[in-house]
Amino acid sequence: MANLPGLTPFREDNPTDSGRRNRGRVVVNDTGPKAPQLRPTANPVDTYARPAQAPIDNDLKNLAEALGSLNPALMHFAKVEQQIDKDELPARIANKYAGKTGPEIAELIKDDPDARTAMGGTLIAKYQARAVASELGREASEHYHTQFDKDGGDLPGYLRGLRQRAMDAHGGNKYFAEEFDRNFGQIEQGIQTQQVKHHVERNNEQVRETIQQGWVGTVDKLFREGKSGPEIATALRESYQANKATLAQSYPDQDKMLLGVMDVLSARIENDPANAKKYLEVVRSIAETDRTGADGTKLGTLRDSTIGPEVTQRIAKAEAAFGQVRDRVTKEDKYTFSAQADVGALDEKALDAFFENPDNKRAMTEQEWRSLKLRNLNAQQAKAAELAKVQAEEMERTQVQTVTNQALDLGDKQQLPWVKDQTILDRNGKPKVVTAKEQREGAVAAMIERERWLVSRDQSPNAEDKSLKRQAEWLARNGEKHPEWEGILKGGAMAGMTVMQGDTLPPVMKQGYELYTKLAGIAPNLAHKMTDDTSREFYEVARVLNQYGQKDPERALMTAIQYNRDPSKFDSLTARQSQQKLNETLEKMGAGGVFGMVGGGDLAGAQNLEVASVPMQKLARIFVTAGGLSAEKALEEAAKVTARNFTVVNGNAVYTADRSIPPNFPKLATQRIEEFATQTATKYGHDKDGLTIRPLPNQPNAWIIVDKATQLPVSFGSDGIVTMDDLARIDAANRAKAEAEAAKQSADRYKPIFTAPGGLFSIDPPKLSGYSPAEVQQLEEERKRANDDAARLLERAQQDAKKRQSTLPDLGKHDTLEEFRARNRKNLGIPDRSPPKKQ
Repeated sequence: MANLPGLTPFREDNPTDSGRRNRGRVVVNDTGPKAPQLRPTANPVDTYARPAQAPIDNDLKNLAEALGSLNPALMHFAKVEQQIDKDELPARIANKYAGKTGPEIAELIKDDPDARTAMGGTLIAKYQARAVASELGREASEHYHTQFDKDGGDLPGYLRGLRQRAMDAHGGNKYFAEEFDRNFGQIEQGIQTQQVKHHVERNNEQVRETIQQGWVGTVDKLFREGKSGPEIATALRESYQANKATLAQSYPDQDKMLLGVMDVLSARIENDPANAKKYLEVVRSIAETDRTGADGTKLGTLRDSTIGPEVTQRIAKAEAAFGQVRDRVTKEDKYTFSAQADVGALDEKALDAFFENPDNKRAMTEQEWRSLKLRNLNAQQAKAAELAKVQAEEMERTQVQTVTNQALDLGDKQQLPWVKDQTILDRNGKPKVVTAKEQREGAVAAMIERERWLVSRDQSPNAEDKSLKRQAEWLARNGEKHPEWEGILKGGAMAGMTVMQGDTLPPVMKQGYELYTKLAGIAPNLAHKMTDDTSREFYEVARVLNQYGQKDPERALMTAIQYNRDPSKFDSLTARQSQQKLNETLEKMGAGGVFGMVGGGDLAGAQNLEVASVPMQKLARIFVTAGGLSAEKALEEAAKVTARNFTVVNGNAVYTADRSIPPNFPKLATQRIEEFATQTATKYGHDKDGLTIRPLPNQPNAWIIVDKATQLPVSFGSDGIVTMDDLARIDAANRAKAEAEAAKQSADRYKPIFTAPGGLFSIDPPKLSGYSPAEVQQLEEERKRANDDAARLLERAQQDAKKRQSTLPDLGKHDTLEEFRARNRKNLGIPDRSPPKKQ
């Protein structure tokens, strides 16, 4: 059995009752889709089972009938679908375009099929118009409030430009134009309304400014005339009626305008402190003077009006400004009271008068006044002991400074080694000893500070070098060290013992080497004193290599570093041959000959020359091995360095490199030995020529007298010790003797050295008290030169006088010498005190 649309096959194994009921019935056409439904469903069909029979071929007829019944249903379905799509279009477009900006809408239109329909295009154009109008409205509002010239700008023209820009970008769409006009027109109206309000407010503001400026001018005029505050306030209110008649300003509005005048006067309190009190009086008078209305009604004060709170604010502002002015004016007085209270010396009468002065109302509060009195009371009770302590500390510092200044003066006179311990009173009133070492350190620090001050005022390019030379000479003469220089020298040498990165020399090493070479040329003993043996060898090797042109400073330092780290690397056949040559030269010349070659004659003749020869030979071998010098040059340089470290005292070499000694130490020490030999002649019987000294262990400034031959002490008592006090005593005696001799030699030198003819001027002799014989001789030479210079000056003056007869006439034109002198006194402005001539 064939399957036909709307029919089900008959199932013989399960017949249904419905099939029996439908037997004999015919099939009718379906009614088609129902309109209200989105997806219509088919109505139930009647089915039946047909008994088996022979097939009838009605296929074409059945197909024609089926298609004929289906076409109206499809047409009806399409119409329903179109209506549904038309109803859903506004919601779909609103969901897609609402809230979007103009550029976003323009981008969405490109791929939206709804935009190509008439209704969709219309709806989208309206959404786009509203978006563009909103954007341009925000742009116009922001421009109006931030950049637009509200007083002189063309607002309609600006808005037309915005409208034209939108039309040009979306021209030809009437739906866009209509919607844009409706939305942007509302924005235009709002901005133009604001512009109208601005012009109205601006006109009112100009009127108010005109009135206020006129009032300020009136205040200035009456102010100069010396009118009081109430008179000025009354004059301002007398202009109310005229302002009302001409400028249409009511009395209440003019009352508000007075607030601006009060603001101007408050500002003037700040800018014109001298008249601050008068400005404050005018402000108060404006606020507190009775007012009269337009109809003559008494209205009370401005402070009692509806704008009373604002008036009170202006008064408070003016009073605050006046208080600040008074604070500045009276700041010095307040500082004085504060300082007095801190030390318990407050002038309470002056404080009370200051506080009670009405002009100082805001300058000092009652709390500040009470605080000052309380601080004064506390200071009087609690700071008496502290004041005494501070005074004691200051006294102690003053005493220490005085002792330091005395030590500095001694250092300037090369007598710093002679300082002795000084006893002062400390802050507790107990004796305190300022040791000689502390005095010397203080003097060195003061000298360094003085040099810094001099360098800061010396504009010459070599100011630093001159200062270094002065400091080095000062320290060398006094046997002291420079703490900063010592640190630089030690740091530079220590850097040579550390591991370097590459071939770059540390800056501290270069700085130390440069300082050492400078000091070696100015004050060799000072350079030796501030370095140990290892550092000295390091610097000397580099100095010698650089001095004799074998290597530049950096290469010389590199060689010194290598030798300092591993001397065995320099052990070569050439070095051994040079050392052999050194030994031969030394054996040939002898140590005395080597020292004599470099000017160390005293050291060359020392009986214990071996104490200086050993270090000299060691240094010479270093110069030969590391520096590559010849035997003669190595011995010469080593002898120079070694000779600086020893001083010959009574024929004996004494190591003094580590001691602070005066320049005339050998002479003073020899005199002390002679003094000991004389004083102990009966006790010990030593000959002065057989005695010398050597350093006393653990005593930096003391020596012991020993026998030259055995180097053993000749006395274990205090009389066999040589101290700095002994040397200072001997040096003072020598100076006193020299001064006496100088005074004796200069007894006849109190006559004028030179007197010009006519008694015009004379050169008085110098006061020779305290001069040594050498200084007296120097003064003699200066006197002679002064005579020669004076004679030349006189000759030149006489020649000039001949040329200027009217100013300084020649002596030959006058009858007497007295007339010549009188004329000269007159020309020079010197009053004539000579007795009158007898007639």
